[in-house]
Amino acid sequence: MVLKPQVSAFLEVVRGGGSPDLRLEQIEVRKGSRACGHSIRKLRIQERTGALLVADRRPGGAFDTRPGPETTLGEGDVLIGVGAPAEIHALEDLSGVQERSG
Repeated sequence: MVLKPQVSAFLEVVRGGGSPDLRLEQIEVRKGSRACGHSIRKLRIQERTGALLVADRRPGGAFDTRPGPETTLGEGDVLIGVGAPAEIHALEDLSGVQERSG
């Protein structure tokens, strides 16, 4: 895959090579969490956490690369989020994560 220079630079930043203030993380939605069974709109994810939800991988393996407001999150979904460490932690809390990422 050939990337344009600015896209490549952005990916380097979110991979951790350019800024400690921005992280790209995967977060699993846990059974019984506030996120489980609710739509992105109802959860107000970006408003509540500040994190940007980039993708949602369903338990069957399918990716939703543009999860919209009506997307309902379920147990076992893996969210791909971008944000500052505090924003990622807030998204983890909403998703029922027990152990925080780095």
